[in-house]
Amino acid sequence: MSLPWRVPWTLAALALASTACSAILEIGDLDAGPGSDGESESGDAPAGCTPTFDDASLSPASLCPASEAGSAGCAPLAPIDSSVLRWMPVKPRKACTSQDIDAFVNACATADASSVACGAFMTDNLTCYECIIPANPGYGAVIQLGEYSFLNIGGCVAALDPCNVSCGIAIEQLSECQSAACGTPCRSATVSDREACPTQAESCPCLAYHDEVHRCEAAILAADGGAARCFSSITSLTTYGQNLKPIAQALCGMP
Repeated sequence: MSLPWRVPWTLAALALASTACSAILEIGDLDAGPGSDGESESGDAPAGCTPTFDDASLSPASLCPASEAGSAGCAPLAPIDSSVLRWMPVKPRKACTSQDIDAFVNACATADASSVACGAFMTDNLTCYECIIPANPGYGAVIQLGEYSFLNIGGCVAALDPCNVSCGIAIEQLSECQSAACGTPCRSATVSDREACPTQAESCPCLAYHDEVHRCEAAILAADGGAARCFSSITSLTTYGQNLKPIAQALCGMP
C-alpha cells in the first residue's frame, strides 16, 4: 500500500526556478542543505527522551532481490546499497515569515504556479527560497534528489519531535531509496512514468523502509503531538503546496 503523503513530484511538475534544480546528482554525491552545518548526523535522540517510535534496524538483507524489481521500461533498480542512504538533518532557520511561505506556495507549488512567478519570488526572497528549496540540489523544506523532489517530512518530524528523530531518519531514507531506485532508469522517461516509479519502488526494493515508515507514521499520529502536523494526504499539486506549509514553517519559519 502506497503511503498517501509519499507522492513524489518530478522537478518538472513544480514551477521551481531553473537555477535551483538544473543539476542531476547521484545519491552518494549529495551534500547537506542550508542550515545543516553543525547538526549531528548520528540521529541520536536527546538525552532523557522516551521515543514514541521504537526504531527497528534495517539491514540490506531485508531488501528484495533484483528479480522482484520489475523489468522493461522505467522500473526501479534493485537491490539498493543501503550504505548510500544518508540522514541529512536540516537545522531550522528563521528565514521566512508566514506570509513569505504563503507567497512561495502560490508562486511555486500549486496548480496555478508559474516559472515566471516563482522566479520573481526567488529574486525578491532569496533567503526564504533557498531555505525551502536549496540553491544546489539538497535538503531544505523540500528535498531534491536528482529527478525527484520530496517534502522533507523526516526533517519536520525531527525538528518538532527530537525524541523521535529515528522516525525522521526512516522517512528520509525511504525518499532516498526511491530516488536511488528510480533516478537512473527513469531519467529519460515520461513525467507520468517517472512519477509512477517511486510508488513501485515502495514494494521493491524499498519495502523495508516503506514498512518502517508505516510504523513510524502510526506511532506519531497516535501520540497526537506537534509532529503530527508533518503528515498529510497529498492528492494533487495543489494539496502538495498546502502540505508544504507546515514543513516550511517548522524548518524555515519565524516564531
